[in-house]
Amino acid sequence: MGKYRLAAFAACLLLLVWGFRAMIFDHVPGVISAPEEDMSFAWFVPLFSLYVVWTERRRILAAAGGPSWGGLLACLPFLFIGVLGARGIQVRLEELAFAGLLVTVSWAFYGRRMAAAVLFPAAFLLFCMPLSSFLDVFTIHLRLFATSTSYGILKGLGAEVSRQGTVIMSGDGGFSVDVAQPCSGLRSIFALMALTAGYAYFTQRSWLARAALFSLSIPIASQLRCVK
Repeated sequence: MGKYRLAAFAACLLLLVWGFRAMIFDHVPGVISAPEEDMSFAWFVPLFSLYVVWTERRRILAAAGGPSWGGLLACLPFLFIGVLGARGIQVRLEELAFAGLLVTVSWAFYGRRMAAAVLFPAAFLLFCMPLSSFLDVFTIHLRLFATSTSYGILKGLGAEVSRQGTVIMSGDGGFSVDVAQPCSGLRSIFALMALTAGYAYFTQRSWLARAALFSLSIPIASQLRCVK
């Protein structure tokens, strides 16, 4: 691999960690620890990424080729995203930039095959991305749609019901149904997707089989929703 290029590569990785130190040691741990995010599984995500790199180290080293100007150019948009994320303390942008730079820096120093070899462990880090406030933008519309549809059907059948926001109530107060925020549905999809991605990576040989197995995590987790 060339000791000088290897030293420069290692220095760039250390510089990358230093540049994103606030995200790594403050922003992401703070988000993971927040009760409203419900992301306790995310503590294991970077450990699993490191485990993949360690177990695949021979294949990663064997993929090393020559330096690439294309990889260097590919670093630029992720650097821009990283600066935006750091200045605005936008953890999602910071994480996207960090994962992207891990791949593109590898590409710049050792070519596309090296970038492809580290793509999965780098992309797996995105499972640390906070979802709560992001998902709520979408789920509130889904909840309102489900409530209004159910209300319309019940009224059409002659039921004496009333609706307030995401709550449907009977006219005599006999029952009240709230289409609540997903306490184990959409958020649990991310946790189950992370688990399935790791399992598929090590148990399936082709990327097509991995993708097929990975896609099954979404309909399974989508059934795990709370309705109060």
